[in-house]
Amino acid sequence: MFRLVSISRFTLIAGLFMLPACMGRGVIIPMSPPIANPVPVAVESTPITTVSRVDPPVTISPTEITVAVGLPRLVHPSVQPPPVPSCREQMEEASSAPPLLSPIVAKAHPVEPPLLASLRLYMDRRVDDAITQLKVYDATNQELLIAMIPPLMRATEGSLNQADPQDVAGIVEQLQTAANVVKSRAALRLENTCFCKRSVVKFGIFDPIGENHSFRPGEMAELYVELRNVVGEPHTTAQGDRGILTVMTSELVLRDSANQLIWRRDCDRSEFSRSLQHDHYVHYRFSVPNVPAGRYTLWLNLVEKATSRSVKRALEFRVTALPGPAM
Repeated sequence: MFRLVSISRFTLIAGLFMLPACMGRGVIIPMSPPIANPVPVAVESTPITTVSRVDPPVTISPTEITVAVGLPRLVHPSVQPPPVPSCREQMEEASSAPPLLSPIVAKAHPVEPPLLASLRLYMDRRVDDAITQLKVYDATNQELLIAMIPPLMRATEGSLNQADPQDVAGIVEQLQTAANVVKSRAALRLENTCFCKRSVVKFGIFDPIGENHSFRPGEMAELYVELRNVVGEPHTTAQGDRGILTVMTSELVLRDSANQLIWRRDCDRSEFSRSLQHDHYVHYRFSVPNVPAGRYTLWLNLVEKATSRSVKRALEFRVTALPGPAM
């Protein structure tokens, strides 16, 4: 089936304006004269299917309309604009805000302890400067450190097992000097306190009796006591000899099981030596008082006169009424 289509003059003129621009600027296209009697054109008719298209509705807010046309921005009545802070509030907020860059703080180097500095100077053989570093300490502390640092340095320079014996002897003397610095401030110590036979010769040489020994009234009791940390005091004799005088004030107290005083005796001992002694002992001899048989406690109280330091010890003391040798 064919349909006649008439092309009018108006349709042709409208189509000229739809031609592409590539035809050149300024080119005049002549128009054909109008056709008096148009000739029917046979066109094959094709069924046309109509498809209905429904676009979704477009919702445009009043705010978008005002922005598009350049009108003042509209605000929905339910939305309240944020309050504008005052100048003072803005300044306070700016001052409280953290800085963008943290301030650079220079780290202070730790101060080297004087003792460590002194050790470094000793290692560099600068002894005078090393001693100067120790002046920040107490006088007694200075004496102790000055006596201890040299043997400590020597211990880092090689094995003492292979060292010269004279060198090791010097280390011993330095350590003994360090001990003497603080010995007068140490507590008195009693060691090897025991009853013994009449065979006390000197320090460490004695013959103790059994622990279960019982004394008879009138018998001579021998008591051996070793002392530690005794220093004495400088002394000059009438003959002009200089040395160390050690004075110990002793007290022997016998008490019964009810802690009642039964017997008491005071003993003072003085000893002069030309040099400082490191081993001290006291030998007491007393007659056993005439007391009933039983178990008692013998208290020994000692006081060093030079330093007023004291020490005491309690010993079990047994008395028997049996005649003959004590068992």
